[in-house]
Amino acid sequence: MTNSNPFFKNYDLPFDTLPFNDIKTEHFLPAIEKAIISSKSNMEKIYTNTSTPTFENTILAFETSSEELGRVVGAYWFLFGTNSDNDFKSLAQKISPMMSMHKNDYVLNAELYKRIKSVYDTRNDSSNDYDEHDMKLIEDTHKFFVRNGASLNDDDKEALRSIDQELS
Repeated sequence: MTNSNPFFKNYDLPFDTLPFNDIKTEHFLPAIEKAIISSKSNMEKIYTNTSTPTFENTILAFETSSEELGRVVGAYWFLFGTNSDNDFKSLAQKISPMMSMHKNDYVLNAELYKRIKSVYDTRNDSSNDYDEHDMKLIEDTHKFFVRNGASLNDDDKEALRSIDQELS
């Protein structure tokens, strides 16, 4: 499957467009599983980093940590809404819980949130020369984590995980 999966191939299309004509229903789950593994590895590099949290090693690293996953899932949801059969639509029953679990794994990760909060808390320090785009990304990233439960206590985080899994 890997050799025929267009998500695992290099393609040279204008604007880095996906080869939609080559994508089949059976390509999505393996591609999503692989992209989640890659995303988890990228996230782990952030929260195990022993350097002082910075915009580059925390916020920007987080922002780019799941690009592959975003591309695959984005393609799935695009095709789901525009051109899909029942088999394709039934994948949502597998993909949604996978994505919910993955999101909770990183949003509720105390070490990752600690690093993000550190950058957020020091964003206005005179030693930082963030431009308006950097500041917006710092603030939006922090807000995303807080709104998705990062600052909850452990019991409430577990309750949130259960609710999210049920909803997905």
